[in-house]
Amino acid sequence: MIKKEMNKLKTIDLTNKKLLSDKIGMIASKIAKDKKIRDLVHKFQIKCAYNFPKKYNGSCLDGRDITYKIVPDAEFKFFITASIKTRAVR
Repeated sequence: MIKKEMNKLKTIDLTNKKLLSDKIGMIASKIAKDKKIRDLVHKFQIKCAYNFPKKYNGSCLDGRDITYKIVPDAEFKFFITASIKTRAVR
């Protein structure tokens, strides 16, 4: 069922700002423990990275696996850090 839903997912579905909420982050963290689901998400991320909408000149992805698993050949990579205090707030 999840695989079927993932195949229907489009990049436009990811524009909802609510997806950036802490609540969604906590749920995603729990779901990501399942390797099969993680593999499906990785495939979707690769698809987004290399098959971005024609009206854009590229894609911008974030996440722990992006730079070394999803797009190891990315032209630009940004590593953003935060203080321990800031991380605790997150």
